[in-house]
Amino acid sequence: MAKICVIEKKHYKPLSYFLANFKIKSATKIVRSESFWYSRFDLWWENNPAFSEGEVRGLILENNGKIVGFIGCIPSYFQLSGEQIIVYNETTWRVNKKFRGINSINKCFFISHPIYKKLFYKK
Repeated sequence: MAKICVIEKKHYKPLSYFLANFKIKSATKIVRSESFWYSRFDLWWENNPAFSEGEVRGLILENNGKIVGFIGCIPSYFQLSGEQIIVYNETTWRVNKKFRGINSINKCFFISHPIYKKLFYKK
């Protein structure tokens, strides 16, 4: 059965493999290597001044210990009424066809995770 997990550093290797081998229809047919995705992880999280270990990198969907889905969450600084806050930009939403179903259901599946509720539904 598929389960949602919060991304941790330990997921970088299998996640870079998943993303590098994900089949996507594109007019440009750009191939992205595992090292390309590692450089993205550095940019999005490891070398991002708005990121700290308390922030969320995103979520993966796992099935039988294998990554079958991903949605990234990149923290950024933003000025709101003169106050610096952290906002989140989502990136690179990928789900294997077998686990997609209806797109809106998949998005609700990811967004309904308690981590995303904490980020996006603050009172």
